[in-house]
Amino acid sequence: MRIGFSPSRGKLAWALSAIVGVSIFVFLIAGNSPAPAKTTPQPAPRPALSAGGMAAMPGMPAMPGRSLQPSSSAPQSGPAWPTPAYHRHSPRGPLPATLPPSQFSDPRVQAVYAMAAKIEKVLYQQPCYCRCDRELGHTSLLSCYIGTHASVCQVCLMEAAFAYQQTKKGQTPAQIRHEIKRGDWRTLNLERVIARYAR
Repeated sequence: MRIGFSPSRGKLAWALSAIVGVSIFVFLIAGNSPAPAKTTPQPAPRPALSAGGMAAMPGMPAMPGRSLQPSSSAPQSGPAWPTPAYHRHSPRGPLPATLPPSQFSDPRVQAVYAMAAKIEKVLYQQPCYCRCDRELGHTSLLSCYIGTHASVCQVCLMEAAFAYQQTKKGQTPAQIRHEIKRGDWRTLNLERVIARYAR
């Protein structure tokens, strides 16, 4: 049987070969293009540790042997820096005791531990911006004084001395917390507060 050539069959064959050619071309280009880079969210930066393991906020000088006068910038804030852990209300029961000041050799540390012992309920309601809630599981600024952490952390010392000063001025724990969140503790002259209030 003889099969004749049909113009419609020729057009169909040409169309199919064109489709196959384009498909191969697209496949080759897609195979050689680099995959889109995946971006992963970066964790919030942590406070740097200075010599002796002391946590320092950005722009703040390190202890020991240097002035504790802080920079004027406020603590980091925003989604990457949420407010550290604290308690909104006074404790309902007894609190664990802060460490005795005599345990430490630095006079400044002794003075602030002595202050902390007098305002445990206030510290219980304050956040600590050295971010020890993330690193050590602390639940408030008071946690830093139940152990030795505050003795090697200038942020803890500054905040507790600020809380003590403001308590003496008649501020409530909630008012002090608002000021700590705002970064007012960074303007504190620690030596001056110790000279005035340490007994």
